[in-house]
Amino acid sequence: MLVAAALGSGTTLAQPPGPAVGWGDNTAGVATPPPGLYLAVAAGSEHSLGLRADGTVAGWGRNRFGETIAPPGRFVAVAAGEWFSVGIREDGTLATWGRDDLGLMPPPTGTFVRLAAGRMHLLLMRADGTVLGIGNNLFGQINVPAGVFVDIAAGEEVSIGIRPDQTLVAWGPTALQNVPAGMFSRIAAGYGYGMAIRLDGSLAAWGTPNTPALLTPSGTFNELSCRLGWCIARRQSGPLVAWGSVSPAALQNVPAGVTFSRFAAGSQWGLAIRCYANCDSSTQSPVLNVTDFVCFLNAFAAGSTTANCDASTTLPVLNINDFVCFLDRFATGCGT
Repeated sequence: MLVAAALGSGTTLAQPPGPAVGWGDNTAGVATPPPGLYLAVAAGSEHSLGLRADGTVAGWGRNRFGETIAPPGRFVAVAAGEWFSVGIREDGTLATWGRDDLGLMPPPTGTFVRLAAGRMHLLLMRADGTVLGIGNNLFGQINVPAGVFVDIAAGEEVSIGIRPDQTLVAWGPTALQNVPAGMFSRIAAGYGYGMAIRLDGSLAAWGTPNTPALLTPSGTFNELSCRLGWCIARRQSGPLVAWGSVSPAALQNVPAGVTFSRFAAGSQWGLAIRCYANCDSSTQSPVLNVTDFVCFLNAFAAGSTTANCDASTTLPVLNINDFVCFLDRFATGCGT
């Protein structure tokens, strides 16, 4: 699903990179991100992707069709589906890799600004807001309605978009096309349901009756990601919360704290990017304190890639610029 994202959508935002963490079912290592700093993460059915601070893409987990082996080059967004991966390059063109029997390869020509990956289909948004759908079309999930959008999300066989007036449109299974009224800021989709955040921060859910994910938590939220039967959302106060039908390890081991920026729900695991300045991963208040400086100094002394705050590649990789970078991140804090 997402990546820089997504959360269902694969978009990158103007947020600093940070270390990635994973939790839940770790079959094939899907919940064990490689060390380094990431701008975004994406989780598919059996593999994970991370957009590194330097724009390259890391892949890990099960590699059935080459879905974890990203092509060279720099990207601004990534997304993951069932055994396939996709990314938008710096010039806006698309790259796809992995399973090639879904009509996703070779990728369509043109330039794109946003993407969302479902289980076997893909939505691509152009700069003018129009959306292209490719891949499996069993339920009409790539039959994009006319008009323009400001956001898109793709689930197992469903697609959702937000119009410029912030209303919802869904296409795919008929049962999911009866979207809730109102205005919305974020969307996601899973197996047989849609999820959205209203402008007041509350959650709205619709879809197949008796779907566990429809039993949404109360409160206000500012970001979400869904996959199959479960969702992750970030409360406006900062912490992540998960609900729905998924392995107990995914529901019960959501990382604590208020310092996560981007996150993604996989089929049985979750990924999140931790605030870089919170080097010691503390959760007590104040989250940022002198121990974070000690943590950074120790990482620098050990030559750890974690200390490469500015993501430089010139030698020496670790230098005074990384100290300045860390101080800037510390001053910025861990706001979401």
